[in-house]
Amino acid sequence: MTLTCRTISISSTNRLYSFTMSTALKSIKSLAPLLDRVLVQRIKAEAKTASGIFLPESSVKELNEARVLAVGPGGLDKDGKRVSCSVQPGDKVLIPQVS
Repeated sequence: MTLTCRTISISSTNRLYSFTMSTALKSIKSLAPLLDRVLVQRIKAEAKTASGIFLPESSVKELNEARVLAVGPGGLDKDGKRVSCSVQPGDKVLIPQVS
């Protein structure tokens, strides 16, 4: 993953917070999902084929595939026992289509 170092500014009632994309990414990676929740990052579709042909943007569709970044400790069943998630960080998963 390549990152460009952009500055993001967020204003909140007389305060201006400014940080770079790398700082924002560190903040995201420190997030811990709760219960059976999973934090994912969408995988971008390749604009270049395996043979080296570049595809136009109109033919490249958005993938419903994502990489798991973090996994919560698991949900609780009706008896109160913890049920762990079946995915691990680094796994590829399918996500619902967002319109």
